[in-house]
Amino acid sequence: MSTSGQVRGGSARNARQDPEWLIIGGAPRSGTTLLYNLLKKNPYLALKNERNLFEQALRDGEQGAAADYDHLLTKAQRARVIYLGEKRPEYYEFPLSRCFPSGRVSFLHVSRRPRDAIGSMLARTERARRGEDPVWSPYFTARDAADTWLRAWQFAMASSCNNRFMHLKFEELVDDPDGLIRRICDWLGVSAHAIEASLLREQKAYPALLATSGSVTARLRGIDREWNLPLSALEQAHADLGPGWFQAPRRLRRRLLWWYSVGRKRL
Repeated sequence: MSTSGQVRGGSARNARQDPEWLIIGGAPRSGTTLLYNLLKKNPYLALKNERNLFEQALRDGEQGAAADYDHLLTKAQRARVIYLGEKRPEYYEFPLSRCFPSGRVSFLHVSRRPRDAIGSMLARTERARRGEDPVWSPYFTARDAADTWLRAWQFAMASSCNNRFMHLKFEELVDDPDGLIRRICDWLGVSAHAIEASLLREQKAYPALLATSGSVTARLRGIDREWNLPLSALEQAHADLGPGWFQAPRRLRRRLLWWYSVGRKRL
């Protein structure tokens, strides 16, 4: 596993006065929710699940966003918590330097085998088309899923020199959760905690869906075949893997379709 980081220790601090941020993310359907559920019981972490951290930080600043965590914590917890944070899969689509100008933010980025992540995204598309998933767009295509996976991988490669960025493999999280959680806690400089075995339910593998035409999915077949390699080897072999030049218009199209099918109905 490649962490590209150093263990950072530190005494407990008042979270409202001196926030240290932790973001859990990666491509959608890559295990970010599982990692969030495994970490949220740690007494040194105060985490939210896809709430409004980034929007609040842009609107009210870091201190304003930190104040919103008070209702999650008891007085004793406020004296102990070191990291405030959120699980937000596509966190890299936000202007991170504007959200966290202090630079006091660490990232846990999860990558999952392309065919499984893409298959899971498309399974949600099918549920959305049947009216069973109100927060996912029924217009999300295989090309959209491939582009989304590639965008997350591209960001991970661009962030590899950041000592506050830890790249993780979903499969490691499932195969050795205790070991990986210990390594994460060591990296964060906090004590490890016991994880709940009930959270480690069987993780569904989705069928290979990389046979669709197009240069993007063709490029993904190589990394999919080699996914059994250590993450450090995958990073070296596929450091230049990313969406093509047409990614920006496609991302705009996805956002507009999501707003048309989901976002405006939530107002």
